[in-house]
Amino acid sequence: ETFVPNIKLFPKGNKEDFGEVGMAECRSLIKHISERTSGGGGGQPLNSIVAVLCSELEVVMIVARSQAHQCMFVEQGAIEAVTAVMGTYLMFDKAQVCGFKALINLCKGELPKTLSHQCGAVNAVVTAMTEHKEMDEVQEVGCWCLGALVAAHQESKQRAGECGGIDAVCRALRAYSGHEGLQQVALWALGSLAANASDNASQIGKRGGIQLVVNAMRNFSENPQLQEMGCWALANLAACNARCAEYIGKKEGPQAIISAMKQFPKAANVQYTGVVALSHLGSDAAIEKLLSFPSFALFQ
Repeated sequence: ETFVPNIKLFPKGNKEDFGEVGMAECRSLIKHISERTSGGGGGQPLNSIVAVLCSELEVVMIVARSQAHQCMFVEQGAIEAVTAVMGTYLMFDKAQVCGFKALINLCKGELPKTLSHQCGAVNAVVTAMTEHKEMDEVQEVGCWCLGALVAAHQESKQRAGECGGIDAVCRALRAYSGHEGLQQVALWALGSLAANASDNASQIGKRGGIQLVVNAMRNFSENPQLQEMGCWALANLAACNARCAEYIGKKEGPQAIISAMKQFPKAANVQYTGVVALSHLGSDAAIEKLLSFPSFALFQ
């Protein structure tokens, strides 16, 4: 049976309350996950062990939405334990998806991202995406997880560029061109990989990533969040690599950005990311408009 030590979810309004979950419960759950991963299945069939582990990873994912519990789990080695599950049970696509979701909630903040880098989490995500190319859920949540791991963390960005992360995201964009949700998170992942990372931006350009971004924006023109992510990706690519900026400017990039801004004139994030992208392409009008915006947090 799934080991969920006294963890109960108590909804309060629209929020979840994990007040009765303490350090002891978090420690026990991670201990059981680690034991099952290292061969403590008690002679159970492999499918049964994986099913239990997936249930336990889902509990980690849910409870780690709370910042306090995220910290407790991280302190108890949850990131290492989740990464180990993914490596040990690579053949099971559900174990990979549950691992991705747990890592997304565990790896918020500088210290957890550093620990995830040390545990090889980026490699684990890329390996899973490569192993399960035919599974759209693995590709979609994998792109989401990879973007979360590398966002605002330079070492993880570099590692993703070295271990095939960019190839994995571009491959997913090509293979699932009609999958709107996947396209949206993949654009965000490319933007995160490119931000403040010139080598990654160069790789994305060489692998056709710029055209993939433009294609997604054209194919899903009614989705404001996807348009925002597309503008964000083009902005980071142009900002971090002069060749990418030149290529975007010569191709359909400006048209895609302007179309998004016209389509969603009241969507503040689309307007802002669009102006940032155009300013990095050398548009004087965009630069002037950008300077008129209130202060925004830098995209990372």
